[in-house]
Amino acid sequence: MKSLIAIISLLLLGHSGPSLPDRPLAFPEAEGYGANAIGGRGGRIIEVTSLADSGPGTLREAINALGPRIVTFRVAGYIDLTTPIRLTNSYLTIAGQTAPGNGICLRMHPGNAEGIAGLLLVPNSAGIHDVVIRYLKFRQGWTPTYKGHGARPHNVYFRRGKDVILDHISSQWTRDNLLTISLGSNATEDESISNFSIQKSLFGESEEGHSTAMNIQGTNNPDRGACFYTGQWVSRISIHRNLFMGSDHRNPRLNTNAIRVTNNVIYNWGNRAGESAHGAEVDYISNYYKGGPQTTNNPYYYRIIQEPWKEECPDNPLASLYMKDNIMDPLYMPPEDPFSFYEMYITREPLEEKYKRWHPLPMEPVSVHIVSAAEAYTEVLADVGCNARLDDQGNLVLNSDTIDQRMINNVIHTTGLDHQLNEADWQNGVVSFPIMDPGTPYADTDHDGMADNWELHHFEDLETASYDTESKTDSDGDGYYDFEEFLNGSNPHKKDTLGK
Repeated sequence: MKSLIAIISLLLLGHSGPSLPDRPLAFPEAEGYGANAIGGRGGRIIEVTSLADSGPGTLREAINALGPRIVTFRVAGYIDLTTPIRLTNSYLTIAGQTAPGNGICLRMHPGNAEGIAGLLLVPNSAGIHDVVIRYLKFRQGWTPTYKGHGARPHNVYFRRGKDVILDHISSQWTRDNLLTISLGSNATEDESISNFSIQKSLFGESEEGHSTAMNIQGTNNPDRGACFYTGQWVSRISIHRNLFMGSDHRNPRLNTNAIRVTNNVIYNWGNRAGESAHGAEVDYISNYYKGGPQTTNNPYYYRIIQEPWKEECPDNPLASLYMKDNIMDPLYMPPEDPFSFYEMYITREPLEEKYKRWHPLPMEPVSVHIVSAAEAYTEVLADVGCNARLDDQGNLVLNSDTIDQRMINNVIHTTGLDHQLNEADWQNGVVSFPIMDPGTPYADTDHDGMADNWELHHFEDLETASYDTESKTDSDGDGYYDFEEFLNGSNPHKKDTLGK
């Protein structure tokens, strides 16, 4: 009864956590526009105890629940989906690092007649905000449908959203975008997309059909005018410390406002490394591009492209592009002209002067710490993707699976596929889903989300630190509950830095 009352109170009163600027970051290492996402802080814990597609104890049920909630896992393995998991309620933290063994992987149920248009889908109708997703894998597999041929299979698909951070996810193996952020054609300014951070994540080997990694855009709607484009209401996106590898193009594709692309590694593209279009407003700073076996040994393919769109329309702004300290290995190390490998779509001409900007966008409220492209190359390959789990001492223990590790090694050794991943590769065993170790969940006798051994080590008992409807402790007073300190692998007796 007390739990029900607490949930109703949260729904009626809204989230009761500290407000900006005094609240802490989503977690201490959060950076960029989405770093201040509250997630489910202060809400109830929902344990995932079943790997079934739906029903009691499943991830779908936890995501569909109302009110602030933090999702933890008592199981590990594949969650085979027949339909998208629709995220329609705000104030959510998915703490994938709590899963034992090899963690959690969402994939299409074998034998599906069509691909799934978003293993995780935020639909047009859902004005969600304050979402934190960490340490999950999204691998759709080979699908019978693709762009122009039935349902388009997406791994992670946001049609709406504000204040969102994706951290340490692995998204691979679908015949379309591995991550899509796209505002629908009927959206209004009040339904905008903004304040996203995508960090330390691995986007790999999108498959033949539409081999694309990431797309951030709005949508045209001729019924609202020949020049209308909802991308004007998509802005403030941070993309940093990620690895893009093995996808033909869109590494990433950027068609909206105030996007900062910083310290990423892009490897083994095909037709082009990335692209911008419409009136894109983008900073590219200290990224490391490295050609691979799929990258044709021709300077024309060592490029990012700009695709103009209806610039004759009076309200359509020109693209505004800033480049600094990027490397494209082996041709531009770095180039004297920072725009050397930016070209115009179709004509192959150098980027026109009218699109060049010589000063960066304003820094994000929680700024990304920028290192050189060479340093980023080393740092990203050392810590990217769904690569860790919590042990019973609250330590984040590295546990990259064979898929992620193979992709990272491909970058290091300049190896990998010389073509877009295709059906024959699946049939011939070139790629396959590995067996996932279920592991053993840490003991949590009182179901407060904290491992018993961690509580005993830091507090000498299981009562001092608590996280329930009666009491939520914050022993060092830094704004992170002791439960969050456990999730973050941090010390509950040492204050972490608050957000800005």
